[in-house]
Amino acid sequence: MAPLLLLEGEKLRQLARIIRNQEIESVKNIQFKSEPEQVKYMRSVGDNYHAALKLLDDAENVKQTFKDDETKSSIAHETYSYVEKAVNISLQAVRNYTLRANYLSKIGAHSKDIFEALKTLDPNNVTNVARLAKEANQYNESMQLLMIKHQSPASRNFSKWLKDSGTKFEDLVARYQNKRGFTGLFKNLKDEEKLLVYNDIIEASGRGSVIADTLSTISGAAGILFLILAAGIMVWDIFTAEHVLQTATKDVMETAAAVGGAMVGQVIGAALPTLAGVEASALFLMVTAVIGSIVGAFVLGSFVGWLVDVIFSSGGDYPLSTDGHTCYVAPLPDGEAIARQIAHH
Repeated sequence: MAPLLLLEGEKLRQLARIIRNQEIESVKNIQFKSEPEQVKYMRSVGDNYHAALKLLDDAENVKQTFKDDETKSSIAHETYSYVEKAVNISLQAVRNYTLRANYLSKIGAHSKDIFEALKTLDPNNVTNVARLAKEANQYNESMQLLMIKHQSPASRNFSKWLKDSGTKFEDLVARYQNKRGFTGLFKNLKDEEKLLVYNDIIEASGRGSVIADTLSTISGAAGILFLILAAGIMVWDIFTAEHVLQTATKDVMETAAAVGGAMVGQVIGAALPTLAGVEASALFLMVTAVIGSIVGAFVLGSFVGWLVDVIFSSGGDYPLSTDGHTCYVAPLPDGEAIARQIAHH
């Protein structure tokens, strides 16, 4: 696997357009309970597209606003670069558009906080200038590391060892939490501590660190929450790299949700008998189907962002109930492959 490509300017916007168009076609092929339900999902595809463009536009506007400001210009440029890389990752590495909505929302919350901190920054306050400059640089660098180390083959032996030893995701997280000396439940740790645990797992796998340094939070905690999600997705990729789920699992899930979707519990319950070993858990099946797909198919639903946040913020706890949440199963475009086509034309 190669690192993610850094597309810029019109090429990045082209990537967003192509993915939106292909996602709309995929949604058109889903058999929804009603036309309003289908319209809602198609609207969410469009919202994702516009959210990505707005992030880029807002970052560009801030960069232009402070282009002649001796103190703030470099911070604005660094933040624009951070947003640009984060949008690239969201389009290439996050194939599930219902998960991407959560991803983009977190990028937006953090970049907005940085922009507000930049606008109110007193150029004469040397300490705060240095802290905000450091934060923008650290997050930009962290995005660079995430792009370079996405699906790196360096972690394959680590992933195989996890599979062969029957290690569960929650056990893996607990092991590295204990190595840090963090006591209590993972969900009760500070967000910075959770991020350190996930980063330790990524380092142990052979991919190296994905956080540049002890992160500054002068603009608020939104950036840490975003990195927990980004690092959590990478840890899941490492954890599942050697687990290949069979077509039978996909077929059962597609059948369960074929007409009008189905409750999450119904889809998971139908598919669990097709699994064995570590894979035979609702947590494994659901997160794999949301993040990494099962033979090309993803579980879609407005609940996805909430579910992934709960799982990664808790270190692997699957909610006791997903009652009331409907899901659909469908193939989605490969943003990474599309980006490579755009880059080579």
